[in-house]
Amino acid sequence: MQDKERLVVPSQYKAIGQDCKFVTQAAESAGLNSQATFLVQLAVDEACTNIIEHAYGGTDQGQISVTCDIESVQGETFFLVRIEDQGKPFQPDLVPALHLTSDPEEFKIGGLGMHFMRKMMDRVEYHFHTGRNELVMYKRLEQEKT
Repeated sequence: MQDKERLVVPSQYKAIGQDCKFVTQAAESAGLNSQATFLVQLAVDEACTNIIEHAYGGTDQGQISVTCDIESVQGETFFLVRIEDQGKPFQPDLVPALHLTSDPEEFKIGGLGMHFMRKMMDRVEYHFHTGRNELVMYKRLEQEKT
């Protein structure tokens, strides 16, 4: 992957496949192995589904922008996925922490997305600015050991 790559799709469930294919190709091009690429794809699928359901209320009245890049942070190199939308602002602090010691049958439907994204990715950040939600997810690129 040489340069930053960007895809913009409508906020429709049928477009999530485009997002996932785009991110998969960018991750492979960046050098992520198949397991890491799969985890990135799952995190993007979950994030886009949440955007459609929660930010846009299940309507196709907006767009989702997905940007892939490679970035160095504190001496480590990451494959970065930035997902942006102009839907309803998201407040991650209001998402309760998941307690895995609980009985799975007691889990409420929903609310697992942020937990899964945090587990699948090395770092997850959320920002809201100038009317835009921005989710940034990082997956570490493993360096060759010599």
